[in-house]
Amino acid sequence: MKTTRYSHRRWQITLGLLLFAAALILHGLHYLIFRDAYHLAVYFLGDLAFVPVDILVVAIILNRLLSSREKTARLSKLNMVVSVFFSELGRPLLAVFLGMDENSGDLSRIIKPSTDWDVKMFNRAREAVQKHEQKITGDPGAQDGYFSSMRDFLMSKRPFLLTLMENPNLLEHESFSDLLLAVFHLIDELLERKDFSACGEKDRQHLAGDANRAYRHLMLEWLTYLQHVKKEYPYLFSLSLRTNPFDPDAIAELR
Repeated sequence: MKTTRYSHRRWQITLGLLLFAAALILHGLHYLIFRDAYHLAVYFLGDLAFVPVDILVVAIILNRLLSSREKTARLSKLNMVVSVFFSELGRPLLAVFLGMDENSGDLSRIIKPSTDWDVKMFNRAREAVQKHEQKITGDPGAQDGYFSSMRDFLMSKRPFLLTLMENPNLLEHESFSDLLLAVFHLIDELLERKDFSACGEKDRQHLAGDANRAYRHLMLEWLTYLQHVKKEYPYLFSLSLRTNPFDPDAIAELR
């Protein structure tokens, strides 16, 4: 890596010296041919005066435009990764969260997008998700089953999650990275408990808080994903509506 970086820097220095030498040679030829040092100096100073403008246009404006286009292209590729995530893990995990959320009925009325949804409706749904608090059933036996089934499901998807984390483009998608970190933390917490029935009330509340964090991140990313595919990939949006875990009446088959 260091050798490659050194070679690249050496090539840049060599190119710079060659261009500088070429400029001196051309100005020297100009003087030898026309013998006009005055106009040569005028043109040289005129070109020199425009160097700051050239730097502004090339180094700042054009570079920013190119960087913006590259970032857009990277995010477009990352959206394909997000689509695979929800197909493989996101939607099933949402179903697990919803199954033990006694307040899920409120979400079912809110997160039920349609083809008529616009940006404002998606934003209102996000605001509702931010305020939502997951209410896990107070039955200890049901809680044990909830945490146990979640641990088993997430462990079966751990290799898939590790593969996602290897994608360097994730650094461009901060909210999705936060989701993966929240899910990984939840996995680690669940793995540290061998017997959920032995957990005290304080520990159960701690696990519920970790689950709620991942739950909220997942819902927000689900809305972002739906908004994206609605605009860019209507066929994916159609399938997402027909498999929406927040819609109890959703079925994949068209009728």
